Amino acid sequence: MIPSVACIIIASAHRREQVMRDIVPGVWAQDFDDVVLVGDWPAERHAAIAYRYFCVEPLRHDTIDALVKRDVGTLATTADILVYLCDDHRLRLGFRRAIADVAREPWDVIVPNRFTRAREGAPLVSLNNGERDGYCGGHGGVYRRDVITRKPWSAHAHHRNWDAIISREQMGRGARFTFSPRDDLSIIDLNPSDPQHGLSL
Repeated sequence: MIPSVACIIIASAHRREQVMRDIVPGVWAQDFDDVVLVGDWPAERHAAIAYRYFCVEPLRHDTIDALVKRDVGTLATTADILVYLCDDHRLRLGFRRAIADVAREPWDVIVPNRFTRAREGAPLVSLNNGERDGYCGGHGGVYRRDVITRKPWSAHAHHRNWDAIISREQMGRGARFTFSPRDDLSIIDLNPSDPQHGLSL
């Protein structure tokens, strides 16, 4: 059986325009089995794009809100493989196809490469997505569903460094982390110098 793959976009209102202009259309174009957007603004629809939107009002106005939003996105889909994507990151072309290529390999979590550009058209520059310290950054990650169902996101420590803490706990329970060897399994950071970047979900 071919595993199904969902992309769950975790968004906040201050990036709403960018999400609707750059992130959702780019995800939708890659033929995911399901696209779920979890934001904190009133419900809306985009006439040309098939995705489902869930509004989760802010709880703390910091990175901890991402945990609840991730759980909402997880519950909203039955996909076998879950791609979580932050609201200021875009998937590199071919990302969904690359997951299909590696779906039967022995991994539980894939940490995508992370890049940015100094300006439109400039060369890509590599950024850390947790690989330097051995975890999956909150910017984006690919998870087999059972990693999350064993312990949902919001059942973990509510700490500003939740991504590193949760990754290490998942590893401690035996989850196999793979740091992406493929350029197409990459995310592009659109706002690396955004003053809210430290609070990015």
